[in-house]
Amino acid sequence: MSDDASKTGPVTDRVRAAVESRIERLEAVLTLAVRQSEAIRRKHFGGLDRMLTERTTIVESLVNDAAAFEAMAREVAGTMDERLLERLGVAERLASEIEARDAESLELARTEGERSRIELEKITLAGRVGRAYRSGNPESAGHRRDLADQA
Repeated sequence: MSDDASKTGPVTDRVRAAVESRIERLEAVLTLAVRQSEAIRRKHFGGLDRMLTERTTIVESLVNDAAAFEAMAREVAGTMDERLLERLGVAERLASEIEARDAESLELARTEGERSRIELEKITLAGRVGRAYRSGNPESAGHRRDLADQA
């Protein structure tokens, strides 16, 4: 029995360190998700690429060590270490917050994309109106008025 206890201690410590590492990386992803949402909301798109690159690197590290993390967690399953369970709860909460921020960012990006699409349609239509008026063809006068009404 003491042999099992001596095995569980170092394993639990390794899992605890792995959990803390994951929490640290999840907090970094959450920070980037918040900054990303704010950048989209304020229409500051210049830094998005850098943020997404940084975020991708962190997420890839989380994905790459997921199997090893899961294997370690299985080793300590049933130990009922309250502190460890609490920290796992923190990691789950962070992941949920990241998902919520991502959903917000997607909606903001969709809304901004739709607004840009409408503006581009207006620009295109205004260009067609201008070309129609410049053509000066009397036969297209009715068509020019229709385009002008749409613009």
